[in-house]
Amino acid sequence: MDIDGRSSTDDGRDRPERCPEGVARTIARDASTRGRRATRALGRRFLRVLSVAVAVIVFVMPAWSNVFARVNTKISNTLWRRGVHRLRFGAGVREDVFERNLRRSLISGDNEDFNARARLRRLRKYDLWHHKTRGASENASAWYQNNAEPSYTCGEEERVGVSGDGGKWICNPWAIARNHRACLVYSIGSNNHFDFEQGVLESVSGDCEIHIFDHTVSALQLVSKRRKPWKTYFHQYGLSDAPSGDFKSLTDIVRMLGHEGRTIDIFKIDCEGCEWTTYESWFEAPIQISHILIELHKRTRNEDDPQKPLAKTFLESLHSKGYRIFHKEANTQWSALDELCVEYGFVQMPKSVLEVITSFQRN
Repeated sequence: MDIDGRSSTDDGRDRPERCPEGVARTIARDASTRGRRATRALGRRFLRVLSVAVAVIVFVMPAWSNVFARVNTKISNTLWRRGVHRLRFGAGVREDVFERNLRRSLISGDNEDFNARARLRRLRKYDLWHHKTRGASENASAWYQNNAEPSYTCGEEERVGVSGDGGKWICNPWAIARNHRACLVYSIGSNNHFDFEQGVLESVSGDCEIHIFDHTVSALQLVSKRRKPWKTYFHQYGLSDAPSGDFKSLTDIVRMLGHEGRTIDIFKIDCEGCEWTTYESWFEAPIQISHILIELHKRTRNEDDPQKPLAKTFLESLHSKGYRIFHKEANTQWSALDELCVEYGFVQMPKSVLEVITSFQRN
């Protein structure tokens, strides 16, 4: 630097010395610019990550959930067919623990005939319909009061799930847990509540394979509001006898999940009225149903044929297929009068018991 305040370059030319304050301002401005650019870049990167996460939640997770469910059920079905879940009784005989318990509760003892007549007396005399109205059309509160009372009492009946609306009564859950086959549960309609399914895992068996079906719950609702239990599989479609779009028949569901030939231990259905249009197709599916836990909605009047309301046709159909009512309770919180809803629990009687009942009725 020269004595007059100028600095010299290597080539001998002079240049004025830069002000230290100006250099500081330039550095600060450059740093601020770089900071703003970095913040904007970070924001764009965050938005991209958020977009990918939303896309995964909305599109990928349901698909992978279904893939995982199908792989898991395929493994379960393979094990079931190979007998891994079965216990052998005697020479090659596989006995159903739940059916055996039902049969023994009705037919047992040293004197088989005497005990059968004593224990089956109520089933033999049982009549679904009121002795005067015979199930003819009435408002829902009167109709469900007068008709379709329980005919069988479970010795080990247990309520599963939360108290109040949402919980269900199960017949002999310990027998389901001890059965030789893998426990299988179908739950139609959830409204994004999973207390019943959690109760099954806690009260029946943690190894139950539970499939939940509800077309009204989006993947975003499923993830953001109430998390379903890990050991359950959620499917975003409803039940219909005419499959299309978001609806599938029970036959389609069973085949899609690879459950042909198995038994649904618990078939819980609360679909706000879909039971009336689908119940006939339940028994066309290539699967057996042990328990039916259902909330029936109205349908106790028929203007065209007052002697045959739809509720009567439904109950006659289940009765003819060997199902007997073991529990009944009105949902008084959300219904009344013609809007009354009623919770029913049905259990399918073993063929051996039905044969004995039939023989007594003939005699």
